Amino acid sequence: MISQPLKFLFVMDPYPGYDFEKDTSHLMMLEAHSRGHRIFYGGATGIFLSLEGPHSHCQEVRVLRGSPYFEFQGPGDIPLGLFDLVFMRRDPPYDMSYLYTAQILLLSRRRVVNDPLILATRNEKLIIFEWPQYIPRTLVTSDVAAIERFTKDNGHDLMIKDLGKFAAKGTWRIQWGTDIFYSKIREMTQEGKMPVMVQPFLNKVSEGEKRVLFLEGDVLSVINRIPPKGGFVTSPHGGAVLHRDSLTPREQEICQQVGSFLKEKGVFIAGLDLIGEMLIEVNITSPGLVWEHNEMEKASFEKEIVNRMERRCMAS
Repeated sequence: MISQPLKFLFVMDPYPGYDFEKDTSHLMMLEAHSRGHRIFYGGATGIFLSLEGPHSHCQEVRVLRGSPYFEFQGPGDIPLGLFDLVFMRRDPPYDMSYLYTAQILLLSRRRVVNDPLILATRNEKLIIFEWPQYIPRTLVTSDVAAIERFTKDNGHDLMIKDLGKFAAKGTWRIQWGTDIFYSKIREMTQEGKMPVMVQPFLNKVSEGEKRVLFLEGDVLSVINRIPPKGGFVTSPHGGAVLHRDSLTPREQEICQQVGSFLKEKGVFIAGLDLIGEMLIEVNITSPGLVWEHNEMEKASFEKEIVNRMERRCMAS
C-alpha cells in the first residue's frame, strides 16, 4: 500500500502535436494522477548533466481527461534522483540526440524505465537479431550493390526500413525494375553512407500484423492490425482494422523467448510485432497502442501498469 504520493517524471516530445485522445503516456499519467501521485512533464531537450548530476527542466502538471489535457505549473530544474521513477517516453527518431539523452539517464539508471542501458545499445529494429531463428531473411547494410543482390535472391520485392524511424515512418516497399528502386535505396542509404534494413516483402501482412503488449516480460494483450486492402501499413492512423487476437504455438514460443530477455534487461513496457509467425520488431523506445488494447479487450491496462509502477517504487 502506497502511504504517500510518488513523483513520476515523463520525458516526452514537445507538448504540441500529440494526439492525447489515443496517447499511451497520457493514459498512464492520468491513472497515476487519479491515485494522488505527482506528475511531471519534461522534454528530452530538458535533460541535462552538470557537476551536481543529471537533472530535468520540467513542470509539474495536473492531468486532465479532455482538452487541454494538462494544466502546467511553473518550470524548474529538478535532480533526477528526487523522482521515484523517470519514464523515457520520447518517440524516435533514434538519433544521436536520443542516444545522448539515454546516456545521461544512465547516471540515474535505477530510477529510469525503460532501462537506459538497453535504450542506448538497442533499437526496436536491430533488437530482433537477438532471435535470428524467428525473423525473416534480413540484411542491414549501406552497400547499394549488396541490397541489389539481396533483392534478386529474395523475390525481387523488398521492404526497406530506416533504422531510426517508427510506426511505418521511413518504411517503403520497393520492387526490382521500377523507377523508384535505385532512387529510394540511394536516398535512404544517403548514397551508400547510412545502413538500412532490408527484408523480403511478406504477403502474410494482408492477414494482419499482431501487436503483443508486454509488461515486465509478461504478455498482457494481443491485437491484430489488418491493413487496408492492397496495402501494408498496419497503423490505426493508416486505416488498419483492429481485432482482438491470440497467439499460435510458434508465436507463444517467440513471446516466451522475448519476454525472458525483456525481464532480464529491465524493460518495463514493450510492444512486439509479428507477421506470419515471424518477429518483425520489438518496440522498447516508446511502445503505445494501450488505448487500442483496452478497446479490443474491454480492459483498463493502465491500471495494471500503474500497479506495477507503484510496486517497483516500493521495492527500490
